[in-house]
Amino acid sequence: MAFDFFRRRQKLVIIVMVILMVSFLISFQGLEMLFPSRDPSKLPVGQTQSGKILGRQVSQAGGDLQILSDYLRLGELRSEAVLPYLQLLNMGDRSELAFVLLQQEARNMGITVTGAEIDVFLSQLGWQGAELESLLDRLRSQGQTIGMDNLRSSVGKWLLVQKAYESAVVLAPPSEQHLKHLYQDLKENIQLQYVRVPAEKYLDQVAEPSAEEIDQQFQAFRNVLSATDNMDAPQETFPATDSFGFGYKQPNRVKVDYLLVQHEPLRRALEPSAEEILRYFEAHRDQFTKEVPLATQPSTAPATQPAPTRSVRKTLREAEEEVVAAATEELVQANVDAILRFAEAEVGRLASQGNLKEGQSPYDQVAAQVTLGPDDQTVRDALEREVPRAVIDRIAQMPLDKAVRELARGVKLQTIVYPWGRHGEFDVDPKVKVTLRAQDKLTLGAALEQITQQVFGPTTPATAPATQPKTQPASKPTTQPVQIRWGMFTRLRANSREVLFPYGGEESLRMFPIAVGKTALVDRQELAENQLLRSASSSQQFFGGQWLTETAFQAAPFQKSDKQTGSTVRLNEDRRAYVFGDTMGVMLWRLTQAVPAYVPETIDSIPGLRQQVARDIKIKKAFEKARQEAQKILASGKAMEEAAKARNLDLTKTEMLPRKQEVNLQQMQMMRARLTGRQPGLEILLVQPVEFVPSRVPGLSLPTDAIREEFLKQAFALAPENPEASVKDPSKPAVIALPSDGSVLVAQRVDYRPPVVGEYEDQYRPRLANQALAIRQWRIRSEWFNWDNLARRTGFTFAENK
Repeated sequence: MAFDFFRRRQKLVIIVMVILMVSFLISFQGLEMLFPSRDPSKLPVGQTQSGKILGRQVSQAGGDLQILSDYLRLGELRSEAVLPYLQLLNMGDRSELAFVLLQQEARNMGITVTGAEIDVFLSQLGWQGAELESLLDRLRSQGQTIGMDNLRSSVGKWLLVQKAYESAVVLAPPSEQHLKHLYQDLKENIQLQYVRVPAEKYLDQVAEPSAEEIDQQFQAFRNVLSATDNMDAPQETFPATDSFGFGYKQPNRVKVDYLLVQHEPLRRALEPSAEEILRYFEAHRDQFTKEVPLATQPSTAPATQPAPTRSVRKTLREAEEEVVAAATEELVQANVDAILRFAEAEVGRLASQGNLKEGQSPYDQVAAQVTLGPDDQTVRDALEREVPRAVIDRIAQMPLDKAVRELARGVKLQTIVYPWGRHGEFDVDPKVKVTLRAQDKLTLGAALEQITQQVFGPTTPATAPATQPKTQPASKPTTQPVQIRWGMFTRLRANSREVLFPYGGEESLRMFPIAVGKTALVDRQELAENQLLRSASSSQQFFGGQWLTETAFQAAPFQKSDKQTGSTVRLNEDRRAYVFGDTMGVMLWRLTQAVPAYVPETIDSIPGLRQQVARDIKIKKAFEKARQEAQKILASGKAMEEAAKARNLDLTKTEMLPRKQEVNLQQMQMMRARLTGRQPGLEILLVQPVEFVPSRVPGLSLPTDAIREEFLKQAFALAPENPEASVKDPSKPAVIALPSDGSVLVAQRVDYRPPVVGEYEDQYRPRLANQALAIRQWRIRSEWFNWDNLARRTGFTFAENK
């Protein structure tokens, strides 16, 4: 019977035997060839001219960068030598892959590194002898398997990259002609006064365009973004100095959902315990020091010199205020991270279980799980708690912050986060005096209402004085009573009792730990107008990251090709961002829709587009009427002020205008960082040091450098032929047409200041030479460590792993 079975299935048996024999012969290696491993470390990330880049190479590069940054602290070196390394880290998510490509490029260039060079580099970082041994001991005590060979290997790889970069940099000093020309652009100044004749003034005098004209205009500009939609590349919309900025191509648009965890409500709600304060102090003793005089013999130094001191640790009592503040901040950060991890896990769980509700953001569903709103029974019960009579009696002309603490203790709440401070139109002083009054029973809710009425009080007009006595209520430019509704948050760690947060009522007074929101389908300009989202960055530091308003438009649907750039953002992918400014916090955000820019097929496929095209045609015709009117003003020979008054137009006088202005970009970024409460670090040096740009003229729309240069060229044509003669006498007026501004100017010079040759030689030449060289160094470094340039140099393309 068995023989009969094999005879009937002879072919099948032979096939099975062949497979078994082949498997035996080719062993494991053969099986892996037949059934390739999906181990990510063995998969190719991409391909260069020199071969494949594997996942394990990128992982190794990540380990090397961690050694260089976290253990050897290369990024903290106070020297310009660190700038190439910071530039590499500035590539963000691609820095590890870029490190692999840069090493490969260096080896292809024949670059080598010796052991002596590694020794010198380590000593420059301060790692030698006892310091280096101490570092290795500390790593071993932490359970790290990193040894001296690992440290030297990582340094050697970085030196490969650094030497390749330095060998490619060729810095020639700026020419004398360039410096003199730059000096003239900066120091030759002219002041204008002008009458602006706007084209819009003559729209009513222009007939409606024909259907044929509308179609011709639409066809001419249907593939061009409008001026408002193309702020990043205005030269595409204004290809010539006489361009109006017409464009009907629809821009890239995105929808963004977000969940924000705010720092300030948590900071007010959380209070570290005595144990946490002591633990923080013990772990960070070296942070809390003071200077004390040296116990030495009487000094013979002059009395004007400060006495010598030494640094000693403070006691906990001496450092208590600093320690509490630092421990609170650590507690806040721990809670923020825990809330975000909960939200990320919950969004993933909802998605995996198919419980995402259609039309509702997953962030809304997460927020609903951790929020007890004003109508929740737990919140209502808390507000119904009776305030003890002793507490009512004590809160009499008591500062607001102290009164709120008394209330919370009296009704056995952890705390009440009352919204003092600046919130939009409100500025609530925590020291304003409040009083509770009650003949009989007083609930917590009623007590808070009394306090709110006193704090925001009888409202006053918006023109009230900016400074008021501290006992006065906060002013609000409306007669509507201020209402605050309360809620609770259920995900606070290290709290055993409830906390009340402002949850509803006046929107600007809302101080809840989390906030959720979403945008409509918006373009880049509209997204940048969102005050919260435009303040969100991928980096915890003010510099070194990418702003959300930029990242959102790097979504996969907007990428022309994934081969070189790689998709950085995918739809419904959760990402973290750090929010700076008034609303400090960390957010989760995701793109829920990304619509690439497109050319409308017909003029009627976009609502309102036909009307916009018709108006643009009329503007162009009205502009010619404005030009004619400007010529009439010029021909009248009247004084500018008289001509402007006769036509009900404004006469404007500019400041002194140079051809170019010096803009210190690093100082600007430092100011921005400090305004957001951040201390700028070495990343500031990655910003272009200085820029020389054509002068901007307030009140005029001159969107491109070329248009500003053309305007200034015509303005400086009014300069006196002989600078030695009197320059205070106004020049003859001239007509300057500005299609980008939609106006025609009648302008004349009213003052002029020539450049001074002696000033150039004595003061400006050395400084301009240094600035020109610094700009060139920055440009070369930025271009060398630019991802797109690196991918081009190495021929890198991403793999299409399935």
